[in-house]
Amino acid sequence: MLMMIGLVGLLLTGFVLFIAPRGRFANWNDWAVLGLSRQQWISLHINASVAFTALSLIHLFMNWSRFVGYIKRRSKLQINMKRELAAALAITLTITLATILGVSPINLPMEMRGKIRNSWERPAIHSAEVSLQDSDGSSQP
Repeated sequence: MLMMIGLVGLLLTGFVLFIAPRGRFANWNDWAVLGLSRQQWISLHINASVAFTALSLIHLFMNWSRFVGYIKRRSKLQINMKRELAAALAITLTITLATILGVSPINLPMEMRGKIRNSWERPAIHSAEVSLQDSDGSSQP
């Protein structure tokens, strides 16, 4: 149950951080969701990750004999685990390389994240240079 609750926590904090504005904007504008700042959401996410990892390792340790038995049973049933392992590794490698290289559609979530983060920032003035120019276009000292 703790792992399931931890997973929900990871999903929630991960979603909030996915849509959160960049740090400088969040800090300057006291950005918060459900009363928590961006830094508090980051802390929650990291602690949930550590707890979930620890619980996963404890779960594996406590169920090691069942895990090994599962692997042995699969081997005895003549199910070709080499194919499964090769397919899992190929899929993981493909996703990893596509992420690093920014290949579509794998990069769509990151593109969406950038658009969401950029949507938070609406500058009050177009640029510092515009505010320093007088009506005839010359710069003020």
